[in-house]
Amino acid sequence: MAAYPGHGDVIEDGRSKILHYMSHRKQREDQVLEVLGQANTGKADNDGISSMEIVKTIYVDVPANLHEAAEQGVIQILQKLSGEGKAEEVQGGRWQASSSANL
Repeated sequence: MAAYPGHGDVIEDGRSKILHYMSHRKQREDQVLEVLGQANTGKADNDGISSMEIVKTIYVDVPANLHEAAEQGVIQILQKLSGEGKAEEVQGGRWQASSSANL
């Protein structure tokens, strides 16, 4: 089944491309959860971790000038995980794994 994006060429195998995007997004979510879990480890008073700190951990091989763009995706993931009860914002822009999350 072909896919017709809003820009670019027609994607002949649209189903495969969508499955690839979904898999990649799931990998990113798992990475964010892993970083949140590591940030929680061994801290009695967890003040959380910023979205940019998450970016710098996950996107270590990506040039720093692209980190702001990557941060927007990480923020979207954090908001999704928050809605699922897996992450919570603890103070202005700092995040932690939800205490009720089953990581």
